[in-house]
Amino acid sequence: MATNSDKPGGLMTDLGRVLTDWRPEDDEFWRSKGYPIAQRNLWISIPCLLLAFCVWLVWSAVGYATQRDRLHPSPPTSCSG
Repeated sequence: MATNSDKPGGLMTDLGRVLTDWRPEDDEFWRSKGYPIAQRNLWISIPCLLLAFCVWLVWSAVGYATQRDRLHPSPPTSCSG
C-alpha cells in the first residue's frame, strides 16, 4: 500500500482511497463529505447483502432437504409397462 500524503484522504490503494477521516457527528463534515460517501456505500452494500442472504437461504434449504431425504427416504416406485 503506497502512502500519498499530498492526496486528500491520505492512503491510496490499487482500488481507490482508504477512508482515513470519518466524523459523521460533525454537521459540516457530514454535509460536505460524509453523506455522499455513505450514500455510495449503501448503494453498493445493500445489493451485495441481499445477494449474500439469498445464497445463504438457498443453501440452508438445500441442506435441510438433503437431511430430510436421508432420514426419511421415499419408498421405491415400480414402473408398470
